[in-house]
Amino acid sequence: MIAVRRVLLLTDAYPPEIRSCPVLMKELAQGLVERGFHVTVLTTWPTYNLTEEDRELYGRRLSNMVQTEDGVRVIRVPVPPLHNVGPVVKGLSEAALPLLMSAAGSLVKAVDAVIVFSPPLSLGLAAAALKVRFGCPIILNVQDLMPQAAMDLGVLKNPLLVKAFEVLEDRCYRHADRITCHSEGNVDWLKTHRPAHAGKLEIVHNWVDVDGYQATEPDREVRGRLGLDLKFVFLFGGVMGFAQDLDTVVEAARRLDDRKDMAFLLVGDGVARERVEAAAMGLTNVVFHPFVAPERYVGWLRAMDAGLVTLRAETRTPVIPSKILGFMASGLPYLAVLGGHSDARRLTANGRCGVMAEPGDPDDVVRAALKLAGDRKKAAGMGRRGLEYCRRHFSRTACIDRYVRLLETL
Repeated sequence: MIAVRRVLLLTDAYPPEIRSCPVLMKELAQGLVERGFHVTVLTTWPTYNLTEEDRELYGRRLSNMVQTEDGVRVIRVPVPPLHNVGPVVKGLSEAALPLLMSAAGSLVKAVDAVIVFSPPLSLGLAAAALKVRFGCPIILNVQDLMPQAAMDLGVLKNPLLVKAFEVLEDRCYRHADRITCHSEGNVDWLKTHRPAHAGKLEIVHNWVDVDGYQATEPDREVRGRLGLDLKFVFLFGGVMGFAQDLDTVVEAARRLDDRKDMAFLLVGDGVARERVEAAAMGLTNVVFHPFVAPERYVGWLRAMDAGLVTLRAETRTPVIPSKILGFMASGLPYLAVLGGHSDARRLTANGRCGVMAEPGDPDDVVRAALKLAGDRKKAAGMGRRGLEYCRRHFSRTACIDRYVRLLETL
């Protein structure tokens, strides 16, 4: 028997919100329940990245904060706006977040370990407070290297704020008993730039439910509904934020507008969508669509020809966008508009499952898009190789078992 049986997952997003973090957290929670753990999720009230149905549902049901979903106790806490707001409001909201979340910890009776998902980095302070309250260890899952990622994008410039965030980062790392990263590059970056915490670092890859993706039937009618029949379609799905390089994609689409056999389908929403949609005005090969439910989105993925993932050139941390794993699990090749610092370049080369293009360079995006669309048989072969590589390296079972082993060592 292991000592840790009651696990608290601390995250700013959980389904019905639609993006990679909520999916990972739900699958981790359910995976731990399947292995005999008692799991509570402490998260924010769903406000962003919702289908229209869920936006209406959760907009009128604020009173029901505690629910049990698939054997997981979920506590949703109303918090100030964290996304699609200006930097001042966002900063104040992130400052309030650890206070509100740690206070909501009073709804939890007992905890043997906390797993906290970052960003936002300030959730690490809430985890530290809960660690004191329950006398339990912390596993800090670092997805984005903050504040470095914000500095790279120019979002965080003020030297005093940079210093404050670096102090916050150090405090969160000091309180953590283990720090998990999803790629070798992220671990290497932390060993080089934050060497005081090198002994806590562990690699636990993000995962994907390959069998679940493959069991989902392709939506054979979606192409017709969206006017995309007989075209080679690149699908982008997710948050359209400041970090995404969608302006370059739109400019590449403009240069390909005479190619009636190709199209870009951009599914999702975010602070940049209005600007990007305005830039694409008049283009016949760019189609926008709001968020769709995850199970429906997988059916859409499996009906398309290629995935599309983008990050701005300024992103210098070695992040692997989770979208890539979804493409691989669907058997889709992909076009990755990512800089040389991304570990996704190594993954793509090892799996031989996609084509890379330089961010900020629409001509290079055009070149890569034509390479995929110009040879459907070769593109399909990339998709098959990606699926097999994903089965070997990013299975949900293997990665969640890694968390179980970490919990056992605590």
